[in-house]
Order: sequence, then C-alpha cells, then structure tokens
Amino acid sequence: MNSIHLAMISFMKQRSRVPLPDAVVKDFTNEVFKCVKDQIIKEGSFTQTGLGRFKVHELRARRGFNPYRREFSEYPATKYLSFRASPALKDELMAAANDENLDGDFDNDAEKY
Repeated sequence: MNSIHLAMISFMKQRSRVPLPDAVVKDFTNEVFKCVKDQIIKEGSFTQTGLGRFKVHELRARRGFNPYRREFSEYPATKYLSFRASPALKDELMAAANDENLDGDFDNDAEKY
C-alpha cells in the first residue's frame, strides 16, 4: 500500500458510520484512480475542481546533438503529462505555509545546513 491508500483508509474510517475493511477502501481508491487515468487517456485532460488540471502535451519529433559523441540523433515524438494547480489549492497551500511560518525563502533555509 502507498501513502494515498493509507490516507484514504484513515479518512474513510473516521468519516464512515459503518466500519470498512482496508481492502474495500483500497479497491475504491484504485477504481477512482483508474477512472481518472482512463479520462486522461481518452480526453487528453482531467480537471478536478479545487485540485487542478492534468493535461497531456505532445512533443514533436526532433533532431538533437550529443556534444560528447559529436553526433546528431533523432528523437521520436513523445507525450507527457502536466499538472496545473487550481487557484483554490494554491490559496490553501499559501495559507498553510503562512500558518507554519514558511515564507519560501530558500536562502535562509540553506544557512541551517
């Protein structure tokens, strides 16, 4: 089980009136993620209000240069998945960061190490 399964198990145990076996919750989360995956494959994007948007992008085939070998290579066309957080999620993240006094100043954080 991964952390998402464990989070869903604890959430559903806290919220449900009837105790649910871990296997049922795991099957449920797997089915939800399968539906999201199928939507992305079929439509090329998936949007969840309050979370964000997953979108498939295409890269065209191109020619590249390897400076180590000093030769040109052909790279095939590929697809990749991107995620863009919704404004609501960004606002919640900023509020959580402000609550924990995380100002995003990485220079001061580097001095600690």
